[in-house]
Amino acid sequence: MSMVSRLSTAEPFSIKNIDHQATFVGSREAGRIPNKDVGMYDEHSIVAAFNSEGNALFKEMDYTAAAAKYTAAINIDEKNAILHSNRAAFSEQATELDPSFIKGFARLARAMDALGQPHQSTIIWEEALKKLARESLTLPERIQQYEYKRSLTAAKHEQLRGRKALEMSIKHNIVRKGEEKDLPWIIAKRLIPVLVAGGDYTSCAWTLGKAYDDLCEGMQELASKAARPASKDTTPRALELLSSSVLTDLRAWHIRNPNYLEKFRRKSIQETEFYHAFAPKLGLEAIKKIVLGRLARAKPEGEAEYRKEWEVMQPSLTATVRYWIMEGFHQGTLFQNPAVGANYLGQTIALIKWGQIQEQRDGLLKEVKGEIFEATYLKRVQVLYMRFVLERFKDLDLGAQQTIFEEADEIVNETTNFQIPRRSDTVFVTSAWYIARGYALTLSYKLSAECFAEDDVNYITALLRCIKSAEYIRSPNVDIQRESLEKIRKAIPKLNYVWKASKEVDEIDKTIKESLKWEETLEGRLKIGYYGQFN
Repeated sequence: MSMVSRLSTAEPFSIKNIDHQATFVGSREAGRIPNKDVGMYDEHSIVAAFNSEGNALFKEMDYTAAAAKYTAAINIDEKNAILHSNRAAFSEQATELDPSFIKGFARLARAMDALGQPHQSTIIWEEALKKLARESLTLPERIQQYEYKRSLTAAKHEQLRGRKALEMSIKHNIVRKGEEKDLPWIIAKRLIPVLVAGGDYTSCAWTLGKAYDDLCEGMQELASKAARPASKDTTPRALELLSSSVLTDLRAWHIRNPNYLEKFRRKSIQETEFYHAFAPKLGLEAIKKIVLGRLARAKPEGEAEYRKEWEVMQPSLTATVRYWIMEGFHQGTLFQNPAVGANYLGQTIALIKWGQIQEQRDGLLKEVKGEIFEATYLKRVQVLYMRFVLERFKDLDLGAQQTIFEEADEIVNETTNFQIPRRSDTVFVTSAWYIARGYALTLSYKLSAECFAEDDVNYITALLRCIKSAEYIRSPNVDIQRESLEKIRKAIPKLNYVWKASKEVDEIDKTIKESLKWEETLEGRLKIGYYGQFN
């Protein structure tokens, strides 16, 4: 039985399995499970119940009780960016409605910390402390002041860490003009005519070349200082192009100007305003509420108005998704914070899946389906999400790992029986199906080499994993190991040609050396009859 199967058959999550008793005991404000025996609830039901009650209490302007409900939900699922984003939106509204609501500022700051935005949380922590800066504080208020100061210090440390990480990342990813000659994406561009002539549609050059083209065009958009006029042929496309590049193959991503992030911030503000995007101010739950409300108001006006309302909201939703993708990418790479990057992408995936459900329920909406709600687009976002998840997987608790296993199995099942020729749309099919399946299989601890091209770094990594699996996870299989080692040897010249001047070259060399060393170990064990004991 696979690890995924073992985990999926484990005892369902319930309040009895975790130590969160303080969350569920006491007054309504403390976040008590509503009305029924807590043992009847799974994790998702409990979180949904707290979130729903929080929304209702907020409408009644009972901020303290509402905040407790949101906090109770986060106590159960503390790594859930959606919950933090919801509480951030709630806290921001609460502080606007009642500027004296000090705890509202603190909760907003904590939400910003959880979302990887210490540059914003430091400002909010300072605001919360100002409101406590008076004489004759009570003991609880002094304790509160101490906690806020400690949180402010932590936020400043994180801001400094992020700034240093950003400086290192900029330095690592910057490529000056004239330095690209032997870099993978330039080699890929040279390879494509050769691949076409030879009928080879599996090389990683296809995705690298397309990602590079989109990146170059996206960077040109960033260089434009003024927002483009609103016409059919001149709509702003920086978010579209840059997110497309990242989703196609993030390994082609690089910058030529150390001021990239500043330019991106400026242009992303222009574009989100141009498309009336919900991001960056609103989280998932607030967006869902607005969309459903607008559709509900349009429905009595007839089918045409209903369809038109959905169509009008498509650019707003699309720009929001692309903004979140880029924020997640920046956090996971430039700021070297894959946990926050994965959270942003998790929220993106949740919005896309929710949109797909709305379209499935309503035939009218299918007629104006947006690109971001296509199954292939979702797969591409999931690939980026899985990249960041793999970097932090060992740090996750068992519950979070189980959820990720289930998501990976879902992708594997969805892509098991597809037979889409790569040449039909080489880049899109590769990035949306083959690579998505490859990463999902990797997370599921299954063999995934066949999903990657021979000249792709992931190919030899998957083969080495296959060798280790054949040696340690099940009874040693010499034939599988020899076959995998032969494939690695065959792939080495192609890898060296494409990736010889890449950031990944050291990791490739390490993988190759480990493989060749294992080949020596395997032959040595065969000579002494080591595997005879397993027959």
